[in-house]
Amino acid sequence: MNFNLFSCLYGNIDFKDNPLLFLSLPLIFFGLVLSIFSLVFLPYLSKPLSILIILSTCLSVFFISNYGIIVDSDMIRNVVKTDAKEVGDLLNAKLLLFVVFLGILPALLILSCKIEYFGFKAHLKHKLLLLSFGLVLAFGFFLIQTKTLIPYFRSNLQARVYNIPYLSILLCLQIFQTRFFQTTNLFDLVRECKTQESSREKIAYFSCGRNR
Repeated sequence: MNFNLFSCLYGNIDFKDNPLLFLSLPLIFFGLVLSIFSLVFLPYLSKPLSILIILSTCLSVFFISNYGIIVDSDMIRNVVKTDAKEVGDLLNAKLLLFVVFLGILPALLILSCKIEYFGFKAHLKHKLLLLSFGLVLAFGFFLIQTKTLIPYFRSNLQARVYNIPYLSILLCLQIFQTRFFQTTNLFDLVRECKTQESSREKIAYFSCGRNR
């Protein structure tokens, strides 16, 4: 469902000028996704993770496509603080249809699937095979086009905000870490100090205290 991601990436590519880049982008993306899934999809967690990814992707894509919203840390904080009235204002037939066909139905399909788990050795072998295949696919196409892809991605950094749902999950983890675990570093505080431009001497005032 990364319509916006590929629309952004392909908006600056001409197939006639660079057919290899045009064809390799989805293969690189698929290889990276396959590698990640092979690591995080563990026995008895595959279904819950799949459903979580599908539902979060569905909602993110809807608001990006219809409202032009960029999923960032501020948006995620606003979603958490949204009240019942704001939720009611956002509900409409288009959102319900989008969620039903691209969220709920795929989730029900996953729930109906029967997964047969192998023994530990067979399961580990299967995961390593998928991980290796995904990495070889992604980095194989990347390495043969390094001189093209590196400057291309540098000039299209805005595309990362459409990488759903991985950006959303990463931002949620960062918010959680900042809220509960991050401590203030003295060097970070010093680095943030600003001095006024003047012909006189520059004096930086630094105050270090403890909140009570």
